[in-house]
Amino acid sequence: MEPTNSTITIHGKASRLMDPEKTIITIAFKHTYVDYLKACKALETNQKTIYAVADANHIDRKHVTTASYSIAKEEVSLRDKNCNYTGKKLLGYSLSQSVTITIGMDNRLMTDLLNGIIAQTPEAEISISYGLNDTTTVKDELLAEAFRDARRQAVCMATAAGCKLGKVLQISDGIHSSDESRLGTSILPDGLGLSASLRIFDEPTEANPRSITLSQSVTVIWILEE
Repeated sequence: MEPTNSTITIHGKASRLMDPEKTIITIAFKHTYVDYLKACKALETNQKTIYAVADANHIDRKHVTTASYSIAKEEVSLRDKNCNYTGKKLLGYSLSQSVTITIGMDNRLMTDLLNGIIAQTPEAEISISYGLNDTTTVKDELLAEAFRDARRQAVCMATAAGCKLGKVLQISDGIHSSDESRLGTSILPDGLGLSASLRIFDEPTEANPRSITLSQSVTVIWILEE
């Protein structure tokens, strides 16, 4: 519905800072194999290895999830001496796999998991992020706050114009912010050559994640009355 001259359109906003409630450890594997079956086997092996690390730290496997995986052909174009395309050469099969382990805000447990993952899969890329367990109630509250903010602005502007607010003609909510906070990515140097008994972190990793900002916006159109 198109607004007319007798309407007022206001954008309301609300936000809240919240302390993280969970830690998400993401383990990413990227490698190219000459054989498709070897890539499939590596996919299975990686998953089993992460399960074993989780089991060793008494983590229920329901908290270990496969975020994504793919096995794709890796090819290069071939050309003759005149640069004419002659076909493709198969280099292998590229495996891309991402597995996550979700725990609470426990630096000791996170450190033990990092040590286990690094020892068993030194080629993996590891990143840490933080999130909230359930944001449904908070987001509903923010939506209501955003509407009240819009109405406050609308009343102020309508009064200044010598009018008053009528009924709501249209209302829509905006996009809220992410409920995750990413700490960063740690990639081990090539050729580090870790053994299964080697620990990188002797003490709990002192992670101090920033607060997570949840925000909500609404756009409201009111009819103006004289």
